[in-house]
Amino acid sequence: MKLTSVDLLKMTWAEARKAKYEEGRKLHGPEWVGETRLREAYVELVDFNVYIAEAANREEISRVHASELQAGAKALADQVRRHIKREDLAK
Repeated sequence: MKLTSVDLLKMTWAEARKAKYEEGRKLHGPEWVGETRLREAYVELVDFNVYIAEAANREEISRVHASELQAGAKALADQVRRHIKREDLAK
């Protein structure tokens, strides 16, 4: 059964992370597929920023709160980008 936002919101952060990891392993198998985990994390942060912008556009969240969340996500994305660049330079 695919986890929903309702399922995840009922869990602690640690429980939700564990559940999502286990769901991914059941769905995709034990081996990692796709880009590096850092690159996938970056893509997820970009998606997060888009979702928050859309929520603000639809007035599901205030513009002030959206800006705060987007700034936090951008700060995380910038850190991830720096790590990716280091990873690329190390190759």
